[in-house]
Amino acid sequence: MWRTWPVYRNAPNSATLNEIREKFGLPDGEDWIRPAAGLGMVDGKLKLWTEKEEDFFQYLKRELRTNGRASILALSAAPQEDLQRIHGLVLWRSTLVNYRVTWVGAPADEQNRHPYARRFLQIAPVDAVPKNVSDHETIIESAEHEGTLPPLMIDPKEIPFPDEPSVLLASSFSNKPNKQLWFLPPVRTEGHPDMGKRSYFFSQSREFRQCLRGVAKISNQWEEPVAVTLQRLADEPALRDILLDGGALCVEESEGEATRIVLDVRPPEKGITAAIRSRVILGDPVLLADLPPGAKELALELRRDIEAIVPGGRIREAKGEGVDWSVPQTDERDIAEAGGVTEMKGYWHHLFALRQHVTDRAGDSSPLWNIVLRHSAPDGKYNHPYVLDLFSLNFWRQPWGRPAQATAWNQAVGDLLARELVGKPETPQERSERRWEGRHTLTQLEDHVVVAYGGDLALSDVLEWRLLYPLGTVIYARSLLLDQERRSRLDSELVLA
Repeated sequence: MWRTWPVYRNAPNSATLNEIREKFGLPDGEDWIRPAAGLGMVDGKLKLWTEKEEDFFQYLKRELRTNGRASILALSAAPQEDLQRIHGLVLWRSTLVNYRVTWVGAPADEQNRHPYARRFLQIAPVDAVPKNVSDHETIIESAEHEGTLPPLMIDPKEIPFPDEPSVLLASSFSNKPNKQLWFLPPVRTEGHPDMGKRSYFFSQSREFRQCLRGVAKISNQWEEPVAVTLQRLADEPALRDILLDGGALCVEESEGEATRIVLDVRPPEKGITAAIRSRVILGDPVLLADLPPGAKELALELRRDIEAIVPGGRIREAKGEGVDWSVPQTDERDIAEAGGVTEMKGYWHHLFALRQHVTDRAGDSSPLWNIVLRHSAPDGKYNHPYVLDLFSLNFWRQPWGRPAQATAWNQAVGDLLARELVGKPETPQERSERRWEGRHTLTQLEDHVVVAYGGDLALSDVLEWRLLYPLGTVIYARSLLLDQERRSRLDSELVLA
């Protein structure tokens, strides 16, 4: 139900290995020895440091050629931009010894990528000699250059365990950790209860949400509504365990300020796994100071990976309650008692159209029917408010934990259902003209929108509009435009001209 990867410079001593085998049921005799190495880009060239060059390439030869493995993984502490440049290069030693290096974090099936994909490289043998050796030749440094390149741990072991991590894992993240060994913060497997059928992160639900994002045509990326951005981020594998630990994706919504997204990380209080993760992502200086060789660089890059995922890189310690990502059991008797109407209209009509839209594009619409629609019309009566609630709970969940704001979220999702999700995307200007009917002024700049509403919107309405406009939108809706010097200058230049 959990898995992790050990990080070490030298193989752990026999006492530590025996404890790991006992706790996790690993077989005796497994080889934990790996040649120490570092890999990075220097002046446009792939550069390898290894303590013993012969041992490094002999290990690759044994595993990839003698033992017949198609490839092996390597855990890297290099910056993500270096890993992107390394992607596809050849680790070249001679005309007979060369290996292609691929970055696992390269764009792929977003839902099946594991949470640490951005930290892994894949190494596979190359049979053909590169045509232009000078473009592929690797600079190999000797032992005295140790520490000059980001650490690389080849072929790290994946350790599965069924329950909450043992004291062994906890000791690796204490203020006096095991100096030989560290573990990546453990992540949940598909078999974990938090990922089961009654979870927002159930595999079938994730796959359908990915399908929805595929049919939600947005004219260009920067015009993506914030509600779509948030739904996409909530499904990012690297954020999943942070959210399940009690974290949240929040919208900052101050009057006259640009819309921004912030990742709230639960402080170390919800079990050992959440504590491990939060200390790394929040950059706990006590933890970082005591990590074994190579682990500190890796921990810093784990945080930077998360910053690169969240637009603007805003991460903070959570203060309020987290999100409950479980999905309540549907009781059709309660729906029947709530009543409904015999006419299919409103949200029911939009969701039925969405089902057809997905089917027409060779997508699997059965989750929408099985999880939402068939429960929302008992006795042939369509319960319109309930069907939207059920859709949001399963496929477009508000990713922060303030229930009072759920109305604004559902209204924004309802608007997307009638437009983007059935192939009728709107630009910010088109959406404003349809909804505000000229009671506004909108200025569209290169990378953001400034909107002034000629009235006084309720706070929930302002939040709804923030969710329907792209990130970076500035909204004036509850105060005079000229009551502050900063706003007066902005307005005179961009809004009122």
